[in-house]
Amino acid sequence: ELLRVRKLLEISVVSPDTTLKPYHLNIIEFIKNHGFIADRDYAELTERAKPTRNKDFNKLIALGFIERFGKGKATYYKLRV
Repeated sequence: ELLRVRKLLEISVVSPDTTLKPYHLNIIEFIKNHGFIADRDYAELTERAKPTRNKDFNKLIALGFIERFGKGKATYYKLRV
């Protein structure tokens, strides 16, 4: 029981790992308006480098906000339902 509660607390605590930056919110807003986002769309929204854009997507996936679909150049992201 203590391990379960500890895991819940780690998720709900605000930290640099769980704080969303404006560029993360831009991704979520774009998906809300268009239904999905691809890396090429995100590249037009921001000047962040490709590895950094991948980190942004992976953080939102890890936090449970979005899901990844497709592979390679056909990869796109949608809000998790």
